[in-house]
Amino acid sequence: MITGKKSIEELVEKYPDIVNYLAKRNIICIECGEPLWVSLEQLLKEKNVQDISLFIENLNKEMLKD
Repeated sequence: MITGKKSIEELVEKYPDIVNYLAKRNIICIECGEPLWVSLEQLLKEKNVQDISLFIENLNKEMLKD
C-alpha cells in the first residue's frame, strides 16, 4: 500500500508507473534522472495538492489495480 510517508525513491522503485501517473497530474518526481529525496506527502504539499488523502487513495487504486 502506498502511503504519504514513503519516499519517492522507494515508490519509483516498487511502482515504476507512478512516474507517469504523477507527471500526468503535473507532479514531477524525477529530477536529473533521479527520484526526488522527499516523501510523497512532502512532494504533494510542495505541489499544493489540496486533498492529499484523496490523492493517495486514488493513487493506490491505480497502482494496485492488478
